[in-house]
Amino acid sequence: MLVDSHCHLFHCYQKIDETIISKIENNFSHLINIAINEKEIERLIDNPIKSNVIKNAIGLYPEEAKNFDEKKAKKFLSYFGKLNVYAIGETGIDFHWDYGDIKIQEKLFRFQIELSIEKNLPLLIHSRKAFEDTFRILKEYKFNKPFILHCFGYGLNEAEKFLELNSIFSFAGNITYPKAEDLRQVLKIIPLGRLLLETDAPYLSPQKVRGEKNNPFNIKFTYEFVSNFLEIEESEFEKNINKNFEKIFISS
Repeated sequence: MLVDSHCHLFHCYQKIDETIISKIENNFSHLINIAINEKEIERLIDNPIKSNVIKNAIGLYPEEAKNFDEKKAKKFLSYFGKLNVYAIGETGIDFHWDYGDIKIQEKLFRFQIELSIEKNLPLLIHSRKAFEDTFRILKEYKFNKPFILHCFGYGLNEAEKFLELNSIFSFAGNITYPKAEDLRQVLKIIPLGRLLLETDAPYLSPQKVRGEKNNPFNIKFTYEFVSNFLEIEESEFEKNINKNFEKIFISS
């Protein structure tokens, strides 16, 4: 069975009905559905997805940083009594878009880091064009649960630094792109026990369906590609990813 460690179901489907849920449950052992703002989190609360396979992660994406204040923090904290949460995020630092300067983004990022430690939950990290600040902030903390570098997109030097922090590395469909050789060189140095795969659907479709809107089921192409690249039998590779996922998200 497959694992998708990072997926935005609300961005993939207008309505998550029983047909979609059933198809997911027939193909996946675990799928993390990310809600990244108040609107999406409240949608989850009002219309919970009834599934043992689909698991909730809630966070405030970096674009929420400019409007983050004590009132928003209090509201976010209230969500934890209203649904079952398996991870916090995605959260982090992003300088590709104008989400605010480092002071503004760092306040929101640290809030969620410290909450993940308090709640003993894994943390899903979004970091884009912001390695230095992301690394600087993360290395100040001692984590109870691992943090996951979602859709890892940096090079070998950055990966080696993150390895020192016991990071988990999650790769998306862009690992399959012909020009992603630098990313594949990173993949080579990541210990198998610290590896996850994701779709980040509806974004980053694997090469075989590139140009189409992504969905969770396309992760099969990423599994096929990565297992071949690492020269591991695909069924064995699936077991390894499932084991990693359960150690991170399920084990107490």
